[in-house]
Amino acid sequence: ELGSVVCDWQIPTDTRVVRFTATVDRGLEIPEGDEANNVAEELVAIQESVTEDGVKSGDDGMGQSALLVLSSIAALALLALIGYMMPPKIKKIE
Repeated sequence: ELGSVVCDWQIPTDTRVVRFTATVDRGLEIPEGDEANNVAEELVAIQESVTEDGVKSGDDGMGQSALLVLSSIAALALLALIGYMMPPKIKKIE
């Protein structure tokens, strides 16, 4: 039977990396062939918090919007350039 665990935890706001350690079957109650794989330790990178409207704390959101608009304009300009440089359609002569 597989199970899952949810872990809510609080960290200081100035922390960028935390060490997360998980131990399962500490009492060795589950019979298994390899008892050495019951402990896992990972470093978890902490990113800036995001508010409910999707904007990172301390960010006005204009940078991402401007990047999206400029990328769209560049893509349209590239498509127009490709269309301009294409050879004309071949006409069938009867």
